[in-house]
Amino acid sequence: MLGGSEGIGECFARRIAAEGVHLVLVARRAEPLEATAAAIRAAHGVEVRTASVDLTADDMGARLAAATAGLDIGLVVYNAGAGSGVAKFLETTRDQALALVRLNCAGPVEVVHHFGPGLVARGRGGLVFVTSMAAIVGAARTVTYGATKAFDLVFAEGLWAELGPHGVDVLAVVAGATDTPALAATGADMGSDGVVVMSADDVAREGLEHLADGPTWVPGDANRAGFDFLRTMPRADAVNLLSAATRSLYGFDA
Repeated sequence: MLGGSEGIGECFARRIAAEGVHLVLVARRAEPLEATAAAIRAAHGVEVRTASVDLTADDMGARLAAATAGLDIGLVVYNAGAGSGVAKFLETTRDQALALVRLNCAGPVEVVHHFGPGLVARGRGGLVFVTSMAAIVGAARTVTYGATKAFDLVFAEGLWAELGPHGVDVLAVVAGATDTPALAATGADMGSDGVVVMSADDVAREGLEHLADGPTWVPGDANRAGFDFLRTMPRADAVNLLSAATRSLYGFDA
């Protein structure tokens, strides 16, 4: 479970542990990671290993390999990748943009190269990538975030086509606005007009329930309707609509 200390990742972890499955939780910050692991052990009696790993670091692949050495990994959930906020692209730094590329693009590539062969050899298992409605079309103030989340979506779809015949389920969970600490930290107004906010647990529940229904699943009826609508609109109209929705969520005038 990558990105498993809070929010959607924690909810995935709790639901998986409730089925008696042992876990490896990975996140950058050690303190909340250990607190989540302790709570899951106490609630479900499963073994929970933790690994404090910066998924944007050059050695992340080696550190993940060390943390999971000797384990038979059957399900990998890549839930990392929350944005740090919204801003016009040229008002962000090069390092901020590249960190998102490493987290949301290079990270999944590293993870699948490491765990994918084992899943194929087992002939069963799953890969879940939590992506975003921002992946559907570009929008102002989320330029790099949306682009990297689009990578996750297309990456998962391609893997679904390749790994499905080997018994490996691959699913892109396309989450809309979700009540998580990460989203709250960006300054989003989750009470703004027209914003449908899901609970993190509902997103995780639907993701697990629809693991075999790849390549994509959009949790929430309203989000599914929005996903289909945006994908059928002229691209310019869709860009303008999503940009307006982002302005509304964050209280920008223009």
